[in-house]
Amino acid sequence: MAKLFTASILLALVSAQAEIANTCVDQVAHLYGMHSEQALPFSDYNYIHNTEEFNTVYRMTRLQMCENAEGQLVGIRSHITRYDAENMTPLAKLSMNIVGTVTGTDIACQGLVLDALNGEYLTSMYFGYGTEGVIDYIRATTNKSQQLSMGQLTNEMTTSEMTSIHDSRILAFHGYETDRIASIGQVSVQLSCIKGVTTVQSVDEPILIDIEEIENSHVTPQPTQQDEHALTFIIIGVVVGVALMSAAGVIFWMYKKKRGCWARAAKGLKSNKTMPIGMSGSFKNPRDLELQKRSSHKQMSKIVEVDESGEGMHSHRF
Repeated sequence: MAKLFTASILLALVSAQAEIANTCVDQVAHLYGMHSEQALPFSDYNYIHNTEEFNTVYRMTRLQMCENAEGQLVGIRSHITRYDAENMTPLAKLSMNIVGTVTGTDIACQGLVLDALNGEYLTSMYFGYGTEGVIDYIRATTNKSQQLSMGQLTNEMTTSEMTSIHDSRILAFHGYETDRIASIGQVSVQLSCIKGVTTVQSVDEPILIDIEEIENSHVTPQPTQQDEHALTFIIIGVVVGVALMSAAGVIFWMYKKKRGCWARAAKGLKSNKTMPIGMSGSFKNPRDLELQKRSSHKQMSKIVEVDESGEGMHSHRF
């Protein structure tokens, strides 16, 4: 029973992790920079997610950054390409949201072209910001040692760096904007993921939960869809295990009590062991039986004759 219960739990866990990928993009929550209340949110995630197609992959192929006449960083934009996953044939080129300002008088833009077919991607983006609501400096670097930087960086600024996470790649952006870039985060794509083909794979470490801490807590955890699937398989495993154990117990009881088919078998064996009366010796052949019958008839005839002669003598005496 314990083995069956364990197998049911393993089956539930495998089923929960073996789902076909329905998307390969993810919006990473962390933002770089300090946006003000007047800034407006933007995101490339929804558009990319809604245009994903079966057996295709997305890669960034161009990064555009712009600055004004004073040399201030004012805008950024990602350009991506959708490829056929089998032969990496380009299927569509897409330009993402204009973040900040990329067109207008005295606006100068530069582009960083990435050779995605040969595996080039952004490894990091270095940010510098000193006042609330504005990112003043960005430096983008690829794994092929290409760099593109715009804006002004001073020692008084706060700096931070955005990098690719695990086997993901920086694809596009989300965050907040005004007429400039207020804060920014990444929309990433899983390098080993193909929509509708590969399975979802998690690279995060498992989370260990203290049972005593849960019992002492007044917060009721909300079940997720994976938890519900796992619970369903566990219940099915328990029900099947109980049914098998019950059936085995009934069969064993019937065998010990000689019930059901074992009762008929026991009765047959008993009847075969009982011999008919007068046949306990060796079986007689038909000829012996006939001789025995004739001998019996002769003896009966003699008895009848003696009885008749005795009767005559008795009557003669009277």
